[in-house]
Amino acid sequence: MKADTRAHLDRASEFLVRADGALIQMTQQPLMAADAARNAYYAAFHAAKALIFERTGGNSRKHGSVHRAFKDVTLNDPLVDSALRGFLVKSYDYKRSGDYETGPAALVNTTDARDDVTEAKRFVSVVAALLP
Repeated sequence: MKADTRAHLDRASEFLVRADGALIQMTQQPLMAADAARNAYYAAFHAAKALIFERTGGNSRKHGSVHRAFKDVTLNDPLVDSALRGFLVKSYDYKRSGDYETGPAALVNTTDARDDVTEAKRFVSVVAALLP
């Protein structure tokens, strides 16, 4: 495994820890749901970057470029189902809302945050299985 691949996978794990922490805090502070979802997105984002870098050497920093490249490098991979292929885009919507919206549009509900973190864990796990 290339050094940059390992670095992105390690970063993905760090964001999963942060997401779990935000889920715990969310029981007392529902506004932490947006933080949980944001961290879940970044965990998947870095896992995707790890796979992309390992397979292509590409290292884009733009979200849309990573989303597209992930779909391209996993297109015919039987371990990556359509839900995982679409997860980055779906999860990015929570991140975007929390970062840029105001009022009710900025809120992520606690159920969506939990589901997002669960799916991010699956995303990172599948990507790790695809790496050498």
